[in-house]
Amino acid sequence: MKKFYLLTKTLLVAALLMIGANAWADGNKRVLDSQNYESASVVDWSAPSITPTLESGDATYGKYAKCLVSGNGNRSCYKSASFAYEAGTGYTTADMTTAGYVIEFDMLMSGGNVNNRSEQQFVVPTTGPNLANNAYYSGTDYIFALSQAKRDAGSRITDWYINDLANSTGSTVTINYNTWYHYKFVVSASSVDYTISHGATEDATGSKTVTSLPSIKGFFGLLGRGSGEIRFDNFEMYDYTAGVTVTAPTFTFKKVDGADRVYTLANPDESGTLYYTTAPADDAPEVGDAAYASTTDVSKELSFDESGKYYAYVLHTNGTTTSSITSQTVTAGALTLATPTFAVVDMVKAEDGLYYPQITFVSDNSALEGKPTASFDVVSPYTFTEKGSVTVTASAEGYTSSSNTFTVNSGYINSNTIDFGALTASDFDDKWETATGAPRDYWTQRAAAIPADVTYYMLKDKTAETSSTALSGITISNVSNHDPQVYIGYGLLTPYYQGVSGNNMNFTVDGATAEDYAVYNGWNNYGAGTFNTVQAGNATFGLYRYDTMLRTINVYSPVTVSATVTSAGYATFSSAYPVEIPVGVEAYAAKLEGDKVTLTQVDAVPANTGVILKAAAGVYDLPVVASADPIDTDLNISDGSVTGDESTIYVLGDGKNGVGFYWLKSGNTLEAGKAYLEIIAESPARGFIGFEGATGINEVNVNKAAVAKTGKIYNLNGQIVSKPSKGLFIVDGKVVSF
Repeated sequence: MKKFYLLTKTLLVAALLMIGANAWADGNKRVLDSQNYESASVVDWSAPSITPTLESGDATYGKYAKCLVSGNGNRSCYKSASFAYEAGTGYTTADMTTAGYVIEFDMLMSGGNVNNRSEQQFVVPTTGPNLANNAYYSGTDYIFALSQAKRDAGSRITDWYINDLANSTGSTVTINYNTWYHYKFVVSASSVDYTISHGATEDATGSKTVTSLPSIKGFFGLLGRGSGEIRFDNFEMYDYTAGVTVTAPTFTFKKVDGADRVYTLANPDESGTLYYTTAPADDAPEVGDAAYASTTDVSKELSFDESGKYYAYVLHTNGTTTSSITSQTVTAGALTLATPTFAVVDMVKAEDGLYYPQITFVSDNSALEGKPTASFDVVSPYTFTEKGSVTVTASAEGYTSSSNTFTVNSGYINSNTIDFGALTASDFDDKWETATGAPRDYWTQRAAAIPADVTYYMLKDKTAETSSTALSGITISNVSNHDPQVYIGYGLLTPYYQGVSGNNMNFTVDGATAEDYAVYNGWNNYGAGTFNTVQAGNATFGLYRYDTMLRTINVYSPVTVSATVTSAGYATFSSAYPVEIPVGVEAYAAKLEGDKVTLTQVDAVPANTGVILKAAAGVYDLPVVASADPIDTDLNISDGSVTGDESTIYVLGDGKNGVGFYWLKSGNTLEAGKAYLEIIAESPARGFIGFEGATGINEVNVNKAAVAKTGKIYNLNGQIVSKPSKGLFIVDGKVVSF
């Protein structure tokens, strides 16, 4: 205890030296009186016939005060105590006593052992006792008392009455002979709460009622005859008068003003004077230094244009007591808002029949000082109605704005719909199973939203309902397109996008490309979530364990379709998407009929269908549409692997015979997306099929005598004919006109 007390006192003194003689170590505690006898005499103890002594040598307590009765004479002793006020604090006795105080000390007390003459007391009085005649302290003007009655037995008594000097009805506590105990009294205007303990043992606790806050006079001991003894040490009396403490000022960030930082400096106690520095420093100037400016305002707005550390303190109205010095590190300089980021939340059908993205945007400035909320010059969400771009600027007062642009290069078509109503259990991994009707009890408030005859998927492993679980490798493909009727999972309606790693449920949209958008459509009016991806290959989405249910996934594919017409005014064309033919361009379906190719003009071209375009030389954008009626044409579509053999493959070209279809030379490859004619032949031959306008074709000039070489004649479909009519036929691998 002595060591602990000395450490506490050392820290207290050090703290006082650091923060000023009139400030208190912990901001509240004020030591009023103390004594540990390590460097003092026992002049604070007195007795009428015995002499209190200063003892040393105790292994735990070191030096201590001692009162010992060795005979039968006068046997009382008294320690005085008073409140030690510090000059200049501005506090009176009344200020202190309004707040209350605490008394703590250590004491070893042993009763005497003389028969019938060992009545003894220990009292903390509020009036001084009569020390001259060793009178018993029998009044009620005390905050705490221990007493023992006279005993006939010769042994020492260890049971003591608490706050009962009549030794009759009060509580008792056992205080062992030759043992140190710690006493603590918390004194207020209504009660005195006491605790008696030794080591880790709490021996007695209780409370004594008082009608007003008492002020003690000291400590009185009436010792038992026959070696009655008191040892006393580590006395401290302190209060927590809040008025003594001056709370340190606070810096609160207010705003960025260009390159400056604006803070509000406030005095929490709203009294005294605020002192603050206006230039940064590595170390705080001392209290009273000329580096401090001052204001009597409760708060002041300060603008800092230089980075560094600034300091402030409060001087109390008493003119002497100060708070601790507080500091604020400032980083000056302009701050630029985070660049807006975009997310596709929906695809909206426009008047041209195509879908365009609806986007939201955010500027996350949580890492910036002040955490500003950006405003935008474009309303979010923003919906495109055609190809184009939108530039979004994030702004906030005092911060540098930032901008970002979202560009739509083409419209989109709904290229695939994943409908969970069309799926079966085989589309999922073995962690899922189907169920029919309303969800189980895990669904707390959504049961009414699901029709009784609806089939949904749920986790087989019910332990996943309270923890994440890996649900990976789920691929959903080849689904039909009809009204969705299946829910997946339990709980929340909004799906969680979790990426493609970790504890996710992943499913794959077959055929999705790096630019595709996959949009989730919600159920009823409970909202909708959106997925979008920019990863190459298939689009994979992670769903968080059992908390998600899905209605449909729509995949929207971007469309940029252009066609180049050569200087001859013709081109073959095909598209992965259906397109309309714009003004200035003509499109024709081509049919081989007898000795000519018949061209039929069309207004729209279905996906993956070959046609002939006629227009002035140039590059044309062909509008993509959701669908187009089928057309009848004999043109085939090249996938990029079609190679010429000077026999069967005819491609559009501008050669010596003009614009028409020529044999594709051996070794040459027709690029993907182009169209060609294929005519069955058994051996290479040179040939040309021409056309004029949109009405017919020219004859092919070949040797008609070649028919006689084998006698076998084939039509253009590869069928043997016995008597050819007028038109084109194949004889010995050559195209012949009859």
